[in-house]
Amino acid sequence: MGPSKMVLVLVLVPLWPRVCSAPWTGLCPDMCRCDTKDEKDLTVNCVERGLSKVPANLSQFTTILDLSMNVVKELPERAFGQMCSLRELRLAGNRLQQIHSEAFSGLHTLTTLTLHDTGLKTVPSEALNELKNLQSLCLDANRLSAVPSLSFRGLSSLRLLRLEDNHLEQTPGGALAHVPRLQALSLGMNRLKVLSPRSFHRLTELLLLQLQHNQIHSLSPTCFYGLHQLQTLDLSFNRLHSFPSAFQLLTSLQRLNLQNNWINFIPENALRGNPSLKKLILLNNPLFVVGRISKLSKLPSLGFSEISQKNPEPFHQLSNYNTQESCETQDSFWVLSLLLFITLFLTAGILTRTILFKLKIK
Repeated sequence: MGPSKMVLVLVLVPLWPRVCSAPWTGLCPDMCRCDTKDEKDLTVNCVERGLSKVPANLSQFTTILDLSMNVVKELPERAFGQMCSLRELRLAGNRLQQIHSEAFSGLHTLTTLTLHDTGLKTVPSEALNELKNLQSLCLDANRLSAVPSLSFRGLSSLRLLRLEDNHLEQTPGGALAHVPRLQALSLGMNRLKVLSPRSFHRLTELLLLQLQHNQIHSLSPTCFYGLHQLQTLDLSFNRLHSFPSAFQLLTSLQRLNLQNNWINFIPENALRGNPSLKKLILLNNPLFVVGRISKLSKLPSLGFSEISQKNPEPFHQLSNYNTQESCETQDSFWVLSLLLFITLFLTAGILTRTILFKLKIK
Protein backbone atom coordinates (compact mmCIF):
# COMPACT_ATOMS: atom_id res chain seq x y z
CA MET A 1 0.00 0.00 0.00
CA GLY A 2 1.46 3.32 -1.08
CA PRO A 3 2.23 6.10 1.25
CA SER A 4 -0.85 7.85 2.51
CA LYS A 5 -1.57 11.30 1.23
CA MET A 6 -2.88 14.01 3.41
CA VAL A 7 -5.14 16.56 1.86
CA LEU A 8 -5.31 19.87 3.61
CA VAL A 9 -8.46 21.80 2.92
CA LEU A 10 -8.45 25.48 3.79
CA VAL A 11 -11.79 27.08 4.40
CA LEU A 12 -11.51 30.81 3.92
CA VAL A 13 -14.15 32.61 5.91
CA PRO A 14 -14.29 36.39 5.50
CA LEU A 15 -13.45 38.08 8.75
CA TRP A 16 -15.10 41.46 8.13
CA PRO A 17 -18.65 40.53 9.15
CA ARG A 18 -17.40 39.37 12.52
CA VAL A 19 -15.73 42.59 13.49
CA CYS A 20 -18.63 43.64 15.68
CA SER A 21 -19.45 40.20 17.04
CA ALA A 22 -15.88 39.27 17.93
CA PRO A 23 -14.69 40.43 21.35
CA TRP A 24 -12.86 43.75 21.43
CA THR A 25 -10.07 44.34 23.88
CA GLY A 26 -11.62 45.31 27.20
CA LEU A 27 -15.15 45.61 25.84
CA CYS A 28 -18.27 43.49 25.99
CA PRO A 29 -19.03 41.96 22.55
CA ASP A 30 -22.44 43.61 22.42
CA MET A 31 -21.24 47.02 23.57
CA CYS A 32 -21.88 48.50 20.13
CA ARG A 33 -24.27 47.70 17.31
CA CYS A 34 -23.13 47.27 13.74
CA ASP A 35 -24.99 47.43 10.46
CA THR A 36 -23.50 46.38 7.16
CA LYS A 37 -24.59 47.00 3.59
CA ASP A 38 -21.67 45.23 2.01
CA GLU A 39 -18.18 44.24 3.00
CA LYS A 40 -16.89 47.76 2.51
CA ASP A 41 -19.69 49.70 4.18
CA LEU A 42 -19.96 49.28 7.95
CA THR A 43 -21.83 51.52 10.41
CA VAL A 44 -20.81 51.22 14.06
CA ASN A 45 -23.31 52.62 16.58
CA CYS A 46 -21.95 53.13 20.11
CA VAL A 47 -24.40 55.81 21.27
CA GLU A 48 -24.81 56.18 25.04
CA ARG A 49 -22.79 53.11 26.05
CA GLY A 50 -20.82 54.64 28.90
CA LEU A 51 -17.56 54.52 26.93
CA SER A 52 -14.63 56.45 28.38
CA LYS A 53 -12.41 55.92 25.35
CA VAL A 54 -12.61 55.06 21.69
CA PRO A 55 -13.07 51.28 21.22
CA ALA A 56 -9.91 49.52 20.11
CA ASN A 57 -9.52 47.35 17.01
CA LEU A 58 -12.42 48.79 15.06
CA SER A 59 -12.74 47.45 11.54
CA GLN A 60 -10.88 49.22 8.78
CA PHE A 61 -14.11 48.99 6.76
CA THR A 62 -16.03 51.26 9.18
CA THR A 63 -17.55 54.13 7.23
CA ILE A 64 -19.73 55.70 9.96
CA LEU A 65 -18.78 55.72 13.65
CA ASP A 66 -21.21 57.19 16.18
CA LEU A 67 -19.77 57.68 19.68
CA SER A 68 -22.31 60.27 20.78
CA MET A 69 -23.49 60.64 24.39
CA ASN A 70 -20.59 58.85 26.06
CA VAL A 71 -17.98 60.01 28.59
CA VAL A 72 -14.93 60.23 26.35
CA LYS A 73 -12.61 62.94 27.72
CA GLU A 74 -9.50 62.46 25.62
CA LEU A 75 -8.64 61.69 22.01
CA PRO A 76 -5.03 60.44 21.94
CA GLU A 77 -2.70 60.28 18.95
CA ARG A 78 -4.24 58.25 16.10
CA ALA A 79 -7.31 57.62 18.24
CA PHE A 80 -9.08 55.93 15.35
CA GLY A 81 -6.30 53.60 14.29
CA GLN A 82 -6.37 52.35 10.72
CA MET A 83 -9.94 53.38 9.90
CA CYS A 84 -8.98 54.53 6.43
CA SER A 85 -12.56 54.20 5.11
CA LEU A 86 -14.24 56.40 7.75
CA ARG A 87 -16.49 59.04 6.17
CA GLU A 88 -18.51 60.27 9.17
CA LEU A 89 -17.49 60.60 12.82
CA ARG A 90 -19.96 61.68 15.53
CA LEU A 91 -18.67 62.65 18.97
CA ALA A 92 -21.58 64.78 20.18
CA GLY A 93 -22.40 64.88 23.87
CA ASN A 94 -19.00 63.79 25.18
CA ARG A 95 -16.82 65.95 27.43
CA LEU A 96 -13.61 66.32 25.48
CA GLN A 97 -10.91 67.93 27.58
CA GLN A 98 -7.94 67.07 25.40
CA ILE A 99 -7.59 66.39 21.69
CA HIS A 100 -4.12 65.39 20.49
CA SER A 101 -2.82 67.29 17.48
CA GLU A 102 -2.76 63.99 15.55
CA ALA A 103 -5.95 62.49 16.98
CA PHE A 104 -7.54 62.38 13.52
CA SER A 105 -4.40 61.33 11.70
CA GLY A 106 -5.06 58.80 8.94
CA LEU A 107 -8.71 59.78 8.40
CA HIS A 108 -8.14 60.88 4.81
CA THR A 109 -11.69 60.05 3.67
CA LEU A 110 -13.53 61.80 6.53
CA THR A 111 -16.11 64.28 5.19
CA THR A 112 -18.33 64.87 8.28
CA LEU A 113 -17.22 65.57 11.85
CA THR A 114 -19.70 66.32 14.64
CA LEU A 115 -18.32 67.87 17.83
CA HIS A 116 -21.67 69.22 19.05
CA ASP A 117 -21.94 69.84 22.82
CA THR A 118 -18.54 68.46 23.76
CA GLY A 119 -17.53 71.24 26.16
CA LEU A 120 -14.82 72.64 23.88
CA LYS A 121 -13.44 76.01 24.94
CA THR A 122 -11.02 76.33 22.03
CA VAL A 123 -11.06 75.13 18.44
CA PRO A 124 -8.80 72.04 18.08
CA SER A 125 -7.17 73.62 15.05
CA GLU A 126 -4.05 71.44 14.88
CA ALA A 127 -6.09 68.24 14.91
CA LEU A 128 -8.56 69.59 12.34
CA ASN A 129 -5.80 70.50 9.92
CA GLU A 130 -5.29 66.79 9.25
CA LEU A 131 -8.74 66.56 7.64
CA LYS A 132 -8.07 67.79 4.12
CA ASN A 133 -11.33 66.39 2.68
CA LEU A 134 -13.68 67.47 5.47
CA GLN A 135 -16.89 69.02 4.12
CA SER A 136 -19.09 69.37 7.22
CA LEU A 137 -17.93 70.52 10.67
CA CYS A 138 -20.27 70.96 13.65
CA LEU A 139 -18.83 72.91 16.59
CA ASP A 140 -22.18 74.13 17.90
CA ALA A 141 -23.32 74.18 21.54
CA ASN A 142 -19.81 74.49 22.96
CA ARG A 143 -18.03 77.18 24.99
CA LEU A 144 -16.05 78.89 22.26
CA SER A 145 -15.46 82.56 22.99
CA ALA A 146 -13.20 83.15 19.98
CA VAL A 147 -12.16 81.49 16.73
CA PRO A 148 -8.48 82.22 16.00
CA SER A 149 -7.52 83.08 12.43
CA LEU A 150 -5.70 79.77 11.85
CA SER A 151 -8.49 77.54 13.20
CA PHE A 152 -9.51 76.17 9.79
CA ARG A 153 -6.37 76.67 7.73
CA GLY A 154 -6.32 73.06 6.46
CA LEU A 155 -10.03 72.76 5.64
CA SER A 156 -10.14 74.07 2.09
CA SER A 157 -12.91 71.58 1.16
CA LEU A 158 -15.31 72.66 3.93
CA ARG A 159 -18.89 73.35 2.78
CA LEU A 160 -20.88 73.55 6.05
CA LEU A 161 -19.76 75.12 9.34
CA ARG A 162 -21.90 75.28 12.48
CA LEU A 163 -20.77 77.62 15.24
CA GLU A 164 -24.14 78.48 16.78
CA ASP A 165 -24.84 78.42 20.50
CA ASN A 166 -21.35 79.43 21.62
CA HIS A 167 -20.01 82.56 23.35
CA LEU A 168 -18.70 84.40 20.28
CA GLU A 169 -18.70 88.20 20.45
CA GLN A 170 -17.12 88.72 17.02
CA THR A 171 -17.48 87.10 13.63
CA PRO A 172 -14.53 84.79 12.87
CA GLY A 173 -13.45 86.77 9.81
CA GLY A 174 -9.81 85.72 9.77
CA ALA A 175 -10.61 82.04 10.17
CA LEU A 176 -13.23 82.14 7.41
CA ALA A 177 -10.59 83.25 4.93
CA HIS A 178 -9.32 79.65 4.87
CA VAL A 179 -12.67 78.12 3.88
CA PRO A 180 -13.57 79.96 0.64
CA ARG A 181 -15.80 77.12 -0.61
CA LEU A 182 -18.18 77.37 2.36
CA GLN A 183 -21.85 77.25 1.37
CA ALA A 184 -23.61 77.32 4.75
CA LEU A 185 -22.56 79.14 7.92
CA SER A 186 -24.44 79.31 11.21
CA LEU A 187 -23.49 81.87 13.87
CA GLY A 188 -26.85 82.01 15.61
CA MET A 189 -27.31 82.10 19.38
CA ASN A 190 -24.02 83.82 20.14
CA ARG A 191 -23.20 87.26 21.56
CA LEU A 192 -22.60 89.21 18.37
CA LYS A 193 -23.46 92.91 18.60
CA VAL A 194 -21.93 94.49 15.51
CA LEU A 195 -21.14 93.22 12.00
CA SER A 196 -17.96 94.97 10.94
CA PRO A 197 -16.95 95.83 7.35
CA ARG A 198 -16.27 92.84 5.09
CA SER A 199 -16.97 90.29 7.81
CA PHE A 200 -17.52 87.54 5.24
CA HIS A 201 -15.85 88.88 2.09
CA ARG A 202 -13.95 85.68 1.22
CA LEU A 203 -17.08 83.52 1.20
CA THR A 204 -18.01 84.07 -2.44
CA GLU A 205 -19.87 80.71 -2.65
CA LEU A 206 -21.95 81.12 0.53
CA LEU A 207 -25.66 80.35 0.05
CA LEU A 208 -26.94 80.42 3.64
CA LEU A 209 -26.01 82.69 6.55
CA GLN A 210 -27.72 82.34 9.94
CA LEU A 211 -27.27 85.11 12.53
CA GLN A 212 -30.48 84.72 14.52
CA HIS A 213 -30.74 85.12 18.31
CA ASN A 214 -27.77 87.42 18.77
CA GLN A 215 -27.62 91.00 20.08
CA ILE A 216 -26.87 92.65 16.75
CA HIS A 217 -27.82 96.33 16.72
CA SER A 218 -25.52 97.65 14.02
CA LEU A 219 -24.52 96.50 10.54
CA SER A 220 -21.72 98.13 8.60
CA PRO A 221 -22.88 99.07 5.07
CA THR A 222 -20.16 96.75 3.71
CA CYS A 223 -20.50 93.87 6.18
CA PHE A 224 -21.96 91.60 3.46
CA TYR A 225 -19.43 92.58 0.81
CA GLY A 226 -18.44 89.61 -1.35
CA LEU A 227 -21.56 87.49 -0.68
CA HIS A 228 -22.63 87.49 -4.32
CA GLN A 229 -24.29 84.07 -4.15
CA LEU A 230 -26.09 84.42 -0.80
CA GLN A 231 -29.72 83.29 -1.06
CA THR A 232 -30.89 83.08 2.57
CA LEU A 233 -30.13 85.48 5.41
CA ASP A 234 -31.60 85.09 8.90
CA LEU A 235 -31.26 88.07 11.25
CA SER A 236 -34.33 87.32 13.35
CA PHE A 237 -34.41 87.95 17.10
CA ASN A 238 -31.79 90.68 17.16
CA ARG A 239 -31.84 94.40 18.06
CA LEU A 240 -31.88 96.18 14.73
CA HIS A 241 -33.61 99.58 14.95
CA SER A 242 -33.53 100.47 11.27
CA PHE A 243 -33.70 98.72 7.93
CA PRO A 244 -29.99 98.18 7.05
CA SER A 245 -28.63 99.50 3.76
CA ALA A 246 -26.16 96.60 3.81
CA PHE A 247 -28.78 94.37 2.18
CA GLN A 248 -28.32 96.18 -1.12
CA LEU A 249 -25.06 94.28 -1.67
CA LEU A 250 -26.93 90.95 -1.69
CA THR A 251 -27.99 90.79 -5.33
CA SER A 252 -28.88 87.07 -5.20
CA LEU A 253 -30.85 87.22 -1.95
CA GLN A 254 -34.14 85.29 -2.08
CA ARG A 255 -35.14 84.92 1.58
CA LEU A 256 -34.68 87.58 4.27
CA ASN A 257 -35.85 87.06 7.86
CA LEU A 258 -35.96 90.14 10.12
CA GLN A 259 -38.55 88.82 12.54
CA ASN A 260 -38.47 90.08 16.15
CA ASN A 261 -36.26 93.12 15.81
CA TRP A 262 -36.96 96.77 16.74
CA ILE A 263 -37.41 98.11 13.20
CA ASN A 264 -39.99 100.91 13.05
CA PHE A 265 -39.25 102.40 9.65
CA ILE A 266 -38.55 101.02 6.18
CA PRO A 267 -37.09 103.67 3.86
CA GLU A 268 -38.16 104.19 0.29
CA ASN A 269 -36.66 101.73 -2.22
CA ALA A 270 -34.97 99.80 0.58
CA LEU A 271 -34.92 96.64 -1.55
CA ARG A 272 -33.68 98.10 -4.80
CA GLY A 273 -30.53 95.98 -4.66
CA ASN A 274 -32.42 92.69 -4.22
CA PRO A 275 -34.03 91.80 -7.54
CA SER A 276 -34.28 88.10 -6.64
CA LEU A 277 -36.10 88.54 -3.31
CA LYS A 278 -39.06 86.18 -2.91
CA LYS A 279 -39.68 86.14 0.82
CA LEU A 280 -39.45 88.93 3.40
CA ILE A 281 -40.37 88.33 7.04
CA LEU A 282 -40.93 91.40 9.24
CA LEU A 283 -43.12 89.90 11.93
CA ASN A 284 -43.09 91.40 15.43
CA ASN A 285 -41.40 94.67 14.56
CA PRO A 286 -42.90 98.01 15.74
CA LEU A 287 -43.45 99.25 12.16
CA PHE A 288 -45.02 102.72 11.96
CA VAL A 289 -43.83 103.96 8.60
CA VAL A 290 -43.25 101.93 5.44
CA GLY A 291 -41.83 103.99 2.60
CA ARG A 292 -42.82 103.56 -1.03
CA ILE A 293 -41.09 100.29 -1.87
CA SER A 294 -41.73 99.26 -5.45
CA LYS A 295 -40.23 95.84 -4.78
CA LEU A 296 -43.06 94.87 -2.42
CA SER A 297 -45.66 95.10 -5.16
CA LYS A 298 -43.62 92.71 -7.30
CA LEU A 299 -43.37 89.98 -4.69
CA PRO A 300 -45.58 86.92 -5.36
CA SER A 301 -47.79 87.82 -2.39
CA LEU A 302 -47.99 90.43 0.31
CA GLY A 303 -49.80 89.09 3.36
CA PHE A 304 -50.15 89.54 7.07
CA SER A 305 -50.23 85.92 8.27
CA GLU A 306 -47.49 84.60 10.50
CA ILE A 307 -45.42 81.58 9.55
CA SER A 308 -45.08 79.08 12.37
CA GLN A 309 -41.55 78.83 13.79
CA LYS A 310 -42.23 75.57 15.62
CA ASN A 311 -40.59 73.49 12.90
CA PRO A 312 -37.72 75.53 11.45
CA GLU A 313 -36.21 74.34 8.19
CA PRO A 314 -33.28 71.95 8.59
CA PHE A 315 -29.93 73.68 8.41
CA HIS A 316 -28.46 71.32 5.86
CA GLN A 317 -31.30 71.33 3.33
CA LEU A 318 -30.05 74.22 1.24
CA SER A 319 -32.20 73.27 -1.75
CA ASN A 320 -35.45 73.77 0.19
CA TYR A 321 -35.02 77.38 1.22
CA ASN A 322 -36.62 78.85 -1.90
CA THR A 323 -39.70 76.65 -2.28
CA GLN A 324 -42.07 79.12 -0.60
CA GLU A 325 -42.63 82.56 -2.07
CA SER A 326 -44.31 85.07 0.17
CA CYS A 327 -43.77 88.31 2.01
CA GLU A 328 -44.88 88.64 5.60
CA THR A 329 -45.01 91.82 7.64
CA GLN A 330 -46.09 92.73 11.11
CA ASP A 331 -49.76 93.73 11.16
CA SER A 332 -50.48 94.87 14.70
CA PHE A 333 -50.17 98.56 13.77
CA TRP A 334 -52.65 98.28 10.92
CA VAL A 335 -55.10 96.27 13.00
CA LEU A 336 -54.99 98.84 15.80
CA SER A 337 -55.47 101.66 13.32
CA LEU A 338 -58.49 99.93 11.82
CA LEU A 339 -60.01 99.33 15.26
CA LEU A 340 -59.44 102.95 16.21
CA PHE A 341 -61.13 104.15 13.01
CA ILE A 342 -64.14 101.89 13.60
CA THR A 343 -64.39 103.08 17.22
CA LEU A 344 -64.32 106.75 16.19
CA PHE A 345 -66.87 106.12 13.44
CA LEU A 346 -69.30 104.41 15.82
CA THR A 347 -68.79 107.09 18.49
CA ALA A 348 -69.52 109.85 15.99
CA GLY A 349 -72.67 108.03 14.91
CA ILE A 350 -73.89 107.69 18.47
CA LEU A 351 -73.24 111.39 19.22
CA THR A 352 -75.05 112.44 16.06
CA ARG A 353 -78.12 110.35 16.89
CA THR A 354 -78.14 111.70 20.46
CA ILE A 355 -78.07 115.31 19.25
CA LEU A 356 -80.83 114.72 16.68
CA PHE A 357 -82.98 112.97 19.30
CA LYS A 358 -82.65 115.93 21.71
CA LEU A 359 -83.49 118.37 18.92
CA LYS A 360 -86.66 116.41 18.12
CA ILE A 361 -87.69 116.48 21.77
CA LYS A 362 -87.33 120.26 21.84
